[in-house]
Amino acid sequence: MAKRFKIITYGGLDGVKFPDLLVKYSSGYVLPLHVKEGQYVPLEILDPLDVKKSLIVGSLGHYIETGAVKVEDDELLKEELKVEVKKVDVINKDEKIQIEPTVEKIEFQQIQAESEKFLTNLSDVKEVNDFFKLSYFQKLKFIKECNDKILLQSVMSKVPPDGKQLLNNLQLKLSQI
Repeated sequence: MAKRFKIITYGGLDGVKFPDLLVKYSSGYVLPLHVKEGQYVPLEILDPLDVKKSLIVGSLGHYIETGAVKVEDDELLKEELKVEVKKVDVINKDEKIQIEPTVEKIEFQQIQAESEKFLTNLSDVKEVNDFFKLSYFQKLKFIKECNDKILLQSVMSKVPPDGKQLLNNLQLKLSQI
């Protein structure tokens, strides 16, 4: 069942801030999400993968743990998924067979498929490609904890030019080893 996230504590003038959930406007602006008390997190305007990561290692998961956000089942979606199941009689060579149609619920299959691309356990990182399947903060933690100089040098050679913070952390760690 789909989940909704309701803000239950007052978060100040702008409401509760989610720095890792970004709202992308058609004008090109990208701003962090702000939700006021009593409102729901607008999942339909957010990237499903960002929501999944925020639940695991980000602000949404943190707010749920501290009680600032309450997880609820989406009642509207429940009503949409209710389907009357009628028995249909099919006659096949003097045999009467009853067939019951089934309804499959499709929930966040895209999120699950995309989330399988990402690793959540740092001990699973054995090669360069595994490193790039980590979230940004997990990458930083991995660099801090890793002592495999060859792996770190390989990762460093494949970091894109816009990953200056990763490069700086990699250089620092390699100088410490």
